[in-house]
Amino acid sequence: MLILWSRIHAELGVAPCPLTYGMVETAVGRRVREAADLDWKLVVISADEKSGPGKQKALEERRWEFAKDIAAMANTQGGLI
Repeated sequence: MLILWSRIHAELGVAPCPLTYGMVETAVGRRVREAADLDWKLVVISADEKSGPGKQKALEERRWEFAKDIAAMANTQGGLI
């Protein structure tokens, strides 16, 4: 999906244009803070994670947290994760 305007655009002072990976990198470098419509994630869920007794529970908790973040944004005005 093409994103022409976002919190990242506003924080970087960029006019509406397609959001690029470079813009995201710049926002990370400038330590743009999270907002109601911007939520940073270092790692969400790795497809190649090894399962084990304790790791399965941790993976399930991360999945639930990610699902809650998506639902929260979907139930408000949207945003970027």
